[in-house]
Amino acid sequence: DRVFIHPIPQFMDNVAYLIVCCPPRKLSGGVTGLSPTGHESVDNGYETPVIGVLVDCGEANVILGYLECIYEQYYSLYPRSNAFVTPSTRMGIALHSILC
Repeated sequence: DRVFIHPIPQFMDNVAYLIVCCPPRKLSGGVTGLSPTGHESVDNGYETPVIGVLVDCGEANVILGYLECIYEQYYSLYPRSNAFVTPSTRMGIALHSILC
C-alpha cells in the first residue's frame, strides 16, 4: 500500500506515468524535515523522501511542473529530496530513474 501510479498528460494524445514509492514511517519518533522553502522544521515521522520513476516522458518541463503539484497534493508530509528545483527550493519527489 505504499506504491502509487499517477498518469500525467502531455502533448495532445500521450500520457506519461509517475510511479511513486512512499517510505515506511520511522519506528521511533519523528524526524526533522524542511519545508518547501527549506527554512522551517517539520516533524513528519518519515526518514526518507518519496521516490519516483517516470515512464514515457516527452515534455520534461511540463512533467517537472506536474511532479511538484503531485508532491504538494499527495505527499507533502514526506521530506523533500536533496535535488534543487531552484537555488532556494528542493524537489519534492526524488526521481530514481526516467524511462523514455
